[in-house]
Amino acid sequence: MDLIIYTFSALLIYSIFEIICFVGIKLIYKKKRVYYLPKDKPILSRQTVDFISRFIEREGKGTIKEFDKVLGWKSRPNSVSEDGLYKINSEGARSNVEYSEIPKEGITRITTFGDCVTFGEGMAHSKCWQKIMENIKPNFEVINFGVEGFGPAQNYLHYFKNKNVYTDQKFVLIAFVSTNIYKPINMFRPFYSFDHGLQLSKPGYVLQGNSLELVNNPIDDLIKYKTVLENQEEKLIRIGTHDHYFKTTYRSSSLDFLPSVKFFKIIIDSYKRLREVFNRHSQFCTDSLAYKTTLKILEKNCIDVKANSSIPVIILFPLKNDLRNYFKNGIKPWQPMLDHFNKVNLPFIDMLDAFKNHSSVQNINILFSGRNYSETAHRIIGETAVKFITKMNSDL
Repeated sequence: MDLIIYTFSALLIYSIFEIICFVGIKLIYKKKRVYYLPKDKPILSRQTVDFISRFIEREGKGTIKEFDKVLGWKSRPNSVSEDGLYKINSEGARSNVEYSEIPKEGITRITTFGDCVTFGEGMAHSKCWQKIMENIKPNFEVINFGVEGFGPAQNYLHYFKNKNVYTDQKFVLIAFVSTNIYKPINMFRPFYSFDHGLQLSKPGYVLQGNSLELVNNPIDDLIKYKTVLENQEEKLIRIGTHDHYFKTTYRSSSLDFLPSVKFFKIIIDSYKRLREVFNRHSQFCTDSLAYKTTLKILEKNCIDVKANSSIPVIILFPLKNDLRNYFKNGIKPWQPMLDHFNKVNLPFIDMLDAFKNHSSVQNINILFSGRNYSETAHRIIGETAVKFITKMNSDL
């Protein structure tokens, strides 16, 4: 009788444990959009499939974005968002005006490349930090080439593509956000960010010794997206050939029908990804592939900017957690990167310092509106960039 009771109790406890793990999987997806995706049997989530299906139906065109065979996606020329907040000019820059090929006499032309922070997501054009720069220095013409979701690899290729569209660029501001460090070694967004953002493929880079080798966008035709959805396992495995996160993730097993097995695979993989890039002090690990590749791309971008007779400036944008950690502990995630920039004489603007030292910032919440930078943050960025550039060249 006691054995029956013990067996029943054990089964009950185990069943409760499996239920907790099942709920845990659901919560992880709800909070982090992370789901079970083994590399030998990869199947996309329903949300990603729906996103790609809509993308195909619309022939790769959104309201202000569109498919690009090289970059993965880009801003759609001559487009306006449904709410009128965003306007893209004929060359794919966010602007309410068209720019001449050559800047007018007395005008200092500056171009900016980056992701949603550079684009100014959630912010009216007149309040974006590029426009703030122009308001402070009327002889500045600051062109916004930011595109949502871009990382260092896409930013570099985007610059290379547009470096001669608008000539005589005196300065080129290359934006970097702390989480961008993951992107250069990721070729298909769902392998890294799962259901976050634009669930599309993109180009990246692999390190061959001390050199960079470009990995072209693996889905360079809309028709190929359709074949991916029709034969997911085979096509995703092929796409993942050069994707670091796909290659290093877990495999399926005969026990994966158990929620606990799936749960711990997801948790361990997420922790491994974090600790691979960030050390216990929340700074970049200099021996990680993500760090080495990102640093090489930024250097390559700066070299090409200089070769085009422009001055590169890397501008580093913190997220809320970065600011919280810096305000409390004085720790910068990109400190190893800054040390390297100083060593090789690459100019940079660290917005962690600019935000902390600004008189209007008593609380980091003032710098954010939802998940985007606030009007205050954009104003400080614009002021800081102008001060930095005019310090580099007092004649401007």
